[in-house]
Amino acid sequence: MSRYLISVGLAIIAIVVLLIALVQSHRHVRSVRRELHRAKEQIEQSQTAASDLEKDAAKLKTELDAANSKTEQLQNELDTDQSQLKEQQGHERDLTEQLKSVSADRDAAKSKLDGEPNSTRSHAE
Repeated sequence: MSRYLISVGLAIIAIVVLLIALVQSHRHVRSVRRELHRAKEQIEQSQTAASDLEKDAAKLKTELDAANSKTEQLQNELDTDQSQLKEQQGHERDLTEQLKSVSADRDAAKSKLDGEPNSTRSHAE
């Protein structure tokens, strides 16, 4: 009977050891499941953030394309305005040269009139 009690005692000890190991394994599994759950949440958050960044990038690209288009339009308008300004400056130079020529002719005519004898003026008066 003492062998029987020893066998039962050893069996009980073995069961207790197995139960302790089982409880520790169960705790470890729960801990791993919590970590896995947190990791899944982080992955979902990362995917959402990545999706938001992709949307933002697409929106920024659209805005950049619009800005580039506007820049190109404004550059074309500037080129046109500069071309017109050059034409106007050329016209202004031509008019200035004509004015100088007319002024010189007027000064010459005035000098000629001022140089004539007073007798011609007297007749006119």
